Amino acid sequence: MDQTDGFHAASAGVIVTPLHVADLAVEGEAMPVCVHVIEHPDGRVLVDTGFTELHPAVEDMDPRLFPLDLDALGRIDAVVNTHLHYDHVGGNHLFPGIPIHVQTRELHDARTAPDYTIPAWVDPPGILYVEHDGPHELLPGVRLLPAPGHTPGSQIVVVDTADGPVVIAGDSAVWFGELDEPTTDGQRLIRSLNPVAVWLSHTHEPWRPKSAEAVADVSAEPAGGPGAAPSEGPATPEYRVRVSEIHRAHVADIDPVALYRILWLRVSVFVVEQQAAYPEIDGRDLEPGAELMWIVEDDEVLATLRILCGDEAMRIGRVATAQAARGRGLAARLMEAAIERCAHLARDLPIDLDAQLQLEQWYGRFGFVRTGDAYQEDGIPHIPMRRSAGDDPDAQTSAAGADA
Repeated sequence: MDQTDGFHAASAGVIVTPLHVADLAVEGEAMPVCVHVIEHPDGRVLVDTGFTELHPAVEDMDPRLFPLDLDALGRIDAVVNTHLHYDHVGGNHLFPGIPIHVQTRELHDARTAPDYTIPAWVDPPGILYVEHDGPHELLPGVRLLPAPGHTPGSQIVVVDTADGPVVIAGDSAVWFGELDEPTTDGQRLIRSLNPVAVWLSHTHEPWRPKSAEAVADVSAEPAGGPGAAPSEGPATPEYRVRVSEIHRAHVADIDPVALYRILWLRVSVFVVEQQAAYPEIDGRDLEPGAELMWIVEDDEVLATLRILCGDEAMRIGRVATAQAARGRGLAARLMEAAIERCAHLARDLPIDLDAQLQLEQWYGRFGFVRTGDAYQEDGIPHIPMRRSAGDDPDAQTSAAGADA
């Protein structure tokens, strides 16, 4: 994903984008680790850095890593660490000389408290911390606020908007219920802000107040924060929250414009990009029980796949991600959702797919194993793969596309 191009395309506003960088095994479930990019007219900010390597101190959580791809990530002007636990600072070493904003109390505790974090990940060569003893305006309309709770030195990032703040909260809450019924000072602070959305480090989607609807575009609050008088001069830029939504439907039930965009994406990836002249629209989308799944942002289809129902196996195919959206884990989210859907439709059936050979390892992370020899299809090496019935989803990462 070329996020720099995305920044220029949205230079009139601010976009918050989650990036899935790891999974941790927690009580038998895969808990995602997400970092967040703020694209602002005055700079690009990365909130937390995940981790990029395994370490004996955390092997009990069986980490599966999808570390940041610096080429795909693009320019980063500043980093914010919400706190300094290992799954938030493990990528700090990727940003030598880039200012990393942290609360002074948090940095002190990370450097002195036993068993607090992994010290070498906190202080790699070339690290440049900028310490704060309280609130700090990082960019116009973007503030850092201390939020003690998960750790005494935790902080949150607040993007002020006309409809209310958007918060990037780190581990101030680990799951939505902790914001529904707040118990820590940090959680109560977040709720007191009346946020329209709160991004957490261990969920794919933001928490929202139960009475609020999803916000796609909202006008910016003046830099002074909610209630401040607007300044004279150029209009305050618009702020936007990038929310990706998963959709699923039979072809007959899909809006014609959405269906056009889904098919356009498939043709763009499988026929144009991969230079394979074959009938991409093959008639199987119309089979009984066939469903399409896709991810939409701002009315654009960024990723898609297809589920087919068979007597002896379910089948997933046509997994494609738009070039500009790769590196964000969208295909992995779709795969996870598709596996859950297949289990719902036919729990006792395995799931088959035909993977492009270079994606064997990627599909293997979801429990698919190779079941036959490689073969050529439209000049591209493929292999058959199967996921046994009843298997639990494994870890995830992103993919460009796979035909079926």
